[in-house]
Amino acid sequence: MRKMGMFAGCLLLFFLIPATASAQSDVRIFRDLPASHWAAPEVAEAVQKGYIVGYPDGTFRPDQPATREEFAYLVYRMFR
Repeated sequence: MRKMGMFAGCLLLFFLIPATASAQSDVRIFRDLPASHWAAPEVAEAVQKGYIVGYPDGTFRPDQPATREEFAYLVYRMFR
């Protein structure tokens, strides 16, 4: 299996990144992640902490499954 499902990404967001409301959650960080998206506050916090950087073209691709490499890199950035 080359790609991890969105379920694994959701688990990571909900269990490893504490969900807190912040003023930054109202700011659109990636051009394909609207502030109304269900994961926008958690993504904003992960960006603020340096866990997520997105793709070079300025997108996050929130509804695309994460690859193993992307998941491993996210865990690495969280625990470095």
